Amino acid sequence: MTVLWEANEHTLAKHEILRRYLQAWLPIMSKWEPKLLLIDGFAGPGRYQGGEEGSPLVMLRTLLEHRDLAAHPATTFSFLFIEQDHDRIEHLRTEIEGVGQLPTNVRVLQPVEASFADVMATLFERFPGFHLVPTFAFLDPFGYRDTAAGLTGKILSFPKCEVLIYVPLYNIARFVNEPAQEAVLTSLYGDDRWKAARDVDGFEAKQDVLHDLFADAIRGPGRLVRSFEMLGRTTNSGYHLFFATSSETGLRAMKDAMWKVDPEHGTQFRDSTCRGQAVLFKFGPDFAELLRMLRDRFGTESFSIEQAARFVLLDTPFRDNGHLKEPTLRPAEVAGLLEAWNVDGSKRRKGFYPPGTMLRFKDTEIGPDERA
Repeated sequence: MTVLWEANEHTLAKHEILRRYLQAWLPIMSKWEPKLLLIDGFAGPGRYQGGEEGSPLVMLRTLLEHRDLAAHPATTFSFLFIEQDHDRIEHLRTEIEGVGQLPTNVRVLQPVEASFADVMATLFERFPGFHLVPTFAFLDPFGYRDTAAGLTGKILSFPKCEVLIYVPLYNIARFVNEPAQEAVLTSLYGDDRWKAARDVDGFEAKQDVLHDLFADAIRGPGRLVRSFEMLGRTTNSGYHLFFATSSETGLRAMKDAMWKVDPEHGTQFRDSTCRGQAVLFKFGPDFAELLRMLRDRFGTESFSIEQAARFVLLDTPFRDNGHLKEPTLRPAEVAGLLEAWNVDGSKRRKGFYPPGTMLRFKDTEIGPDERA
């Protein structure tokens, strides 16, 4: 195997998401937790042919260069890097040494030369009482052979653990009818549910089925799962990042990260969680689309601002903390499409929606020029 290789547009885009998310996740979690663990399950050599840093260094430097690191000296940050190729892990060790002296509360564990599946299975099977501290795991395998929904679900079963995982559904759909792939796909999905895609006509339809089945495989009680499709300029679509968390704060931070990615350079992203809501992350969100989603959800029934915000966060690609009130609800109210009042009957300022605000869409159609 080649020790270093070229970083393609998808790789650089994934690393931008990783960096932006950790910039938000680290200060949130370190405010409350004495120990945090960051795992890179497919760490690679730590650098690319063009000099770009690999995901282990992206994760480590995001912490070291974070302006809030010094504010949380009582939190211990541990990094676990896993890579099964000997030459690559040796190169990674050299790269880590080149980072220099680490703060006393930052620990890089000895990189593990093994497969991610073997390492995690060993921990869970040999040590029945093993417990993960709050953890963020980045799983970016070369293909799909070494990924398992069962192991991902096991990580997520521990409190305050999150996973960002890359799944090449395009490639899976290509080989879903190949008998030689049965064992691999059964390991990936945790059972043979993936076989349902064999009976579906059309390549894109197969991808859709495989997408939904994988989301179901990592979804569990209290877990929030969203997926993001990468749209490259030179490569096919069908490559997805799945994010799973039990925290609404974590989901909010991931959405913020997605909306802040610069779409002018390389890969673009669109939310692929629900068909019919394939919103492209770009400059200038389509607030008219968000207004339509709200109208479809609540109809002409009364609803609270809290219900609206929760719906936007959990059930749409949009941000509840930046896309809802001023850019969406206020123009709709001004246009006479929406009425609002304070639940206690007190006087309210039009266009403002503090806690306790109630809303209702008027029984009129929202036309294309009126929605926002």
